[in-house]
Amino acid sequence: MKKFKLTPLRSIVSGIAIATVLSINPISADETSDIERLELKLLEVERSLLSAELENDDAIKANWEFRGIKGWMKGWFKGSEKKAIRKLMNEKSQEIDELYSDTQRIESGIQAEVFDVGYGFEKQGEYEKAIEFYKKVTQKDDQVKLRIGTCYQALKNFKEAITWYLQMSATDGNYLYIVDAYWESEGHKDAINWLFRILEPYSGNDAELKALKLIEEYNYDNKSSDFQDFNVRLSDIYLKKSLSLYADFFKEAVQDYKKAMTLRAEGGSATSVSRDVVRYYSRLVQEAKDVLDEKVEEAYHHYEYLLHEAEDNIRDAEHAFKLKLQEARNDYRWAMERAKQNVREARRNLRALRENPNAAPFDIEQAQTRVHNFERKFNYLLNNEKEFIENEVRRYRIRVHEEKAAYDRLIHSRERIISDYIEPYKRKVARSEMEHRRILELHSSAFDDIIR
Repeated sequence: MKKFKLTPLRSIVSGIAIATVLSINPISADETSDIERLELKLLEVERSLLSAELENDDAIKANWEFRGIKGWMKGWFKGSEKKAIRKLMNEKSQEIDELYSDTQRIESGIQAEVFDVGYGFEKQGEYEKAIEFYKKVTQKDDQVKLRIGTCYQALKNFKEAITWYLQMSATDGNYLYIVDAYWESEGHKDAINWLFRILEPYSGNDAELKALKLIEEYNYDNKSSDFQDFNVRLSDIYLKKSLSLYADFFKEAVQDYKKAMTLRAEGGSATSVSRDVVRYYSRLVQEAKDVLDEKVEEAYHHYEYLLHEAEDNIRDAEHAFKLKLQEARNDYRWAMERAKQNVREARRNLRALRENPNAAPFDIEQAQTRVHNFERKFNYLLNNEKEFIENEVRRYRIRVHEEKAAYDRLIHSRERIISDYIEPYKRKVARSEMEHRRILELHSSAFDDIIR
């Protein structure tokens, strides 16, 4: 019911807002016929929605009179009225749900029509009008933002175009629009920077393939001074590309590897540079193995730490259990003394009443019942010492059991724990070895030079 309280204001404001925007910027009847038709339908549904909510509010207020004791008594005598009110509330709630769904559907239709009108203007080259309509779309997804940015770019307002492109999702594909706007506006350095942002690190998606083509095609006078490490960075990208193609497209991978080495050599010996790269990847393998050796030793220390921690937890749990056990025994002795005292006082009170000739029979009977109850409690304590103590220490005993079980699991899981600890480093060694083998083969295939 809560959401219905807010619906009329929200839905009416949205409808009025669209109508107001269109009235401020009037266009021809043909262009707005579908929009106006939907707006009229929206206003009609909103009026029905408002009426239904007002009726529902009245029913809710009427139903309040049946709350509480007085309301319950009123409902006893006016049961049919109460049922009718609640039936009306259910009917109106369902009607409100349906009408609200209708408003959402119609509003979506209006937004779609507004977008279509904007797209029509864009196709006709009327970019300012197109922007005007695109901006009226309330839920601007990447498609809307792209169209606005594209229109601004067509108008040579590159700053505004880039502002809209930057609001799109952060994907390599969307970044290409930013690149294009910068390049067209002669922001050459910014365009190259965004291309590197797409390409580093390289993963091989379609946007990266396009960016890789563009970054070599885009040239300008200050490129070498703006990007003194351009060839090295591009070489790294081609090297990663060659490794990604190795398994499925080996010939292309060899070409990319050779290009990577040629770029890095910068006019020198590409074969010599490639040998350095092979040695570099060999060092990476050794470094990964060294790290693995360290982590194996660290894994054993880690396991010992877990074991000592588990032993400490057992000792703490046992110590807490012993303290609680002593406390429970003291509580039991205190309870027994209190029970004895209650019995003595009850018996003494009963004797006093019996010796009193003016005592009422009812008082004597109550005193006898009191003696019986206290004696029963005393006897229960007397015969259930273990149960009394166990009720107090059970939680502490369970904790001891749990800590011992955790310790046992550690003992039985030693190999798995150590293996899990070093597994990421083993994978890194395997990956380094695989990349080294591939680099060796790429080198040999690219330069007909076998390194032994």
